[in-house]
Amino acid sequence: MRYSLTLCNGTQLQWVNTCKYLGVYLLGRRNFRCSFEEAKKKFYSSFNVVYGKIGCCASEEVVLNMLNTKCMSAMLYGSLRTRRSPEMSRHKHSLDFAVNRVFVKILHTGSKQTVEECQKYFGCLPVSYRIDIRTVRF
Repeated sequence: MRYSLTLCNGTQLQWVNTCKYLGVYLLGRRNFRCSFEEAKKKFYSSFNVVYGKIGCCASEEVVLNMLNTKCMSAMLYGSLRTRRSPEMSRHKHSLDFAVNRVFVKILHTGSKQTVEECQKYFGCLPVSYRIDIRTVRF
């Protein structure tokens, strides 16, 4: 069921569940909440473009550097606009999972321990840490 509001000039204003404002998707809830699903989609999309172009011929170091410089910004955009809440912790874990899946694809491994060691070796902090650091710097 769709609701609308009639303005004084007769035009209809539709009620929606999500709204995009400055690149951040706001959810229509009682409390302020943001959606990070579009951020994850953009991250996966940018990674697939990079990996499709250079994944077969470049070393893992080059692919991971491109991941850090080009793809992570799509995921981290808008993370400062959220308040600290228990729900944000769930979103951080979801974003960490997305990055871990990309590492699994690049490194051709299914081992979580191997992925964590390679993240440490290549200096790729988990997204949850990056969000915390960006929040403190802000």
